[in-house]
Amino acid sequence: MTVLSAKNVTVRFDELAAVSHVNFRATEGTLVGLIGPNGAGKTTLVRALANLILSEGIVKLDGQRLEAIARRTLAQNVAYLAQGQPVHWPLSVRQLTTLGRLPHRAPFQRHGFDDEDKVERAMSLASVTELADRTIDTLSGGERARALLARALAVEARVLLVDEPVAALDPYHQLEIMEVLRRYAEEGGLVIAVLHDLVLAERFCHRLFLMRDGGLLCDGAPHEVLTDDNVQAAYRVASAHGEHDGQRFTLPWRRIDAD
Repeated sequence: MTVLSAKNVTVRFDELAAVSHVNFRATEGTLVGLIGPNGAGKTTLVRALANLILSEGIVKLDGQRLEAIARRTLAQNVAYLAQGQPVHWPLSVRQLTTLGRLPHRAPFQRHGFDDEDKVERAMSLASVTELADRTIDTLSGGERARALLARALAVEARVLLVDEPVAALDPYHQLEIMEVLRRYAEEGGLVIAVLHDLVLAERFCHRLFLMRDGGLLCDGAPHEVLTDDNVQAAYRVASAHGEHDGQRFTLPWRRIDAD
């Protein structure tokens, strides 16, 4: 079973702690929504979990500290999709997606038929197959975001870390990508996704981490996390709740001015 755990994870920029003493244990089969206001530390935490920035504390994958795992092995098992990640070359969508297979190939090794199948599957999941021969610089913001997601999906990592994967998408593609992430988790992956839309987080995630001021305010099932008190404490807004098709949803409804 895939297990990602954090113990007292802290990230400092100079003397400022952007993330402070975060603890959790997450397992495969789970889509975790990482939510909280701007500046709460969500992106910094995800980057620490991907071993991309220096942090204090301990992050382990299946009981092994990340820094002790060979870089290629780690790249095969943990995929990271940054928010607004730049692409510096005019690659086609297919070429970009194929880069996701690099951790599984030896240096200078050409990709094989199995890689091609995985690339096609990743493009299909991200709904960019029809864009396969288009170059990245010709795509809209939403198309580009889906192409970058296809590259991350092509890794077929056990842990997928994604930062605001639906931020640039229209409602149709937001729903589609959230369905893809949930299915990826339920097929045996562990997905941790930074999200701002509370409705999508509550509808699709199995578990939510609510951050405030660099720490975890609470952690649990969506209905346990998105209470009136928690939403007010984290976001300084009053919330409204409803139900549709048997599913509860939470809306930020009114700002609460700080004293």
